[in-house]
Amino acid sequence: METPKAGLRQRIFAWALARFNTRYERFASKYKQQLFGDLTGNVLEIGPGTGANLRYLNPAKVSWIGVEPNPFMQTYLHEEANRLGMPIEIRMPTGEALPVADESVDAVISTLVLCCVNSQQRALQEVLRVLKPGGDCCSSST
Repeated sequence: METPKAGLRQRIFAWALARFNTRYERFASKYKQQLFGDLTGNVLEIGPGTGANLRYLNPAKVSWIGVEPNPFMQTYLHEEANRLGMPIEIRMPTGEALPVADESVDAVISTLVLCCVNSQQRALQEVLRVLKPGGDCCSSST
C-alpha cells in the first residue's frame, strides 16, 4: 500500500519533470531522433514519464504502450499525446513485470529509467521476453 508520503513524492516528481526537463531534452533531442525516428509497429516504453519521447515517433507508424508506475505522470502523458495527435495506452506495472505478451513488441524504449527499477537484470530479462525476434531496444542514458 502506498503511503501518503510516497504519493506526495510521486506527484512532486511528475510536476518537476514536466517543468524542468527542457535543458536535458534540448541536449538529447538529436540522439533521440536518431534512436526513435524510424521505429515502426508496436513500441513499448518503460517509464515514459511525461511523454518527452513521443514527439520522436510517427503516430501513423507506431502503436505505443507506456509502462508508467507513477499515476501522476498520466495527465502529462495524455496532454503530450493529445498535442501530437497520437493514441496511447498506459499500463501501470513496473519494468520488472512488463504487462505484454512474449515476443509481442517491435521495439522497447527506456530513457533514464533503468537506474530507478529495483532489479535491472529482471527488467532487461523482461525486455528480451517481450521483444519480437530481431526487435529494437532503444535505451538512452544521455
